[in-house]
Amino acid sequence: EGVRVAAANALGLLGETAAPHATELAALFKGSKVRVREAIAQALGRLGEASAPHAAELAALLKDRDSRVPLKAALALSRVGQAATGHLELLERLSKEDGMETKRVYFDMSAQIIRATLKVCADMAAAADGQAAANACADIVQGGSRAEVVAAARSLARLGESAASHAPTLAACLEDGRCK
Repeated sequence: EGVRVAAANALGLLGETAAPHATELAALFKGSKVRVREAIAQALGRLGEASAPHAAELAALLKDRDSRVPLKAALALSRVGQAATGHLELLERLSKEDGMETKRVYFDMSAQIIRATLKVCADMAAAADGQAAANACADIVQGGSRAEVVAAARSLARLGESAASHAPTLAACLEDGRCK
């Protein structure tokens, strides 16, 4: 168990470099102990959109009997991009129904991030080029809700060099988390 947890954590920390191993990680969900399921969910979240094919497995973990696993699964779903939209309704329902306050908060925040990601993706699709997309994301960082800011900041990171001129905007978020 400890070796699997360590390997999953390491793959997650490698980020997109470990993307080719997302399927191997997801295959370990069934029959694994709590610590392993938790580590795998967290690792898949860190792999971001490379984990999109495993959104259904992550959504299934939202109902895991252990209280920590659904939290990691909710966060992971908020990072897989548009693939999570099919599970938005479940997250929203659980954010109202679950008996544990912490889980409701995580479910609600993850749902907000997924909705915001959809908005950012739509704004980026409407932009004709990378710089226009970066400008649209930077506008959201400066004036969006918390979930929209998270989604827009992630999108700026994915835009790479096109978003480099907006580094000061992101750095402003470090001071007090308000990005203004």
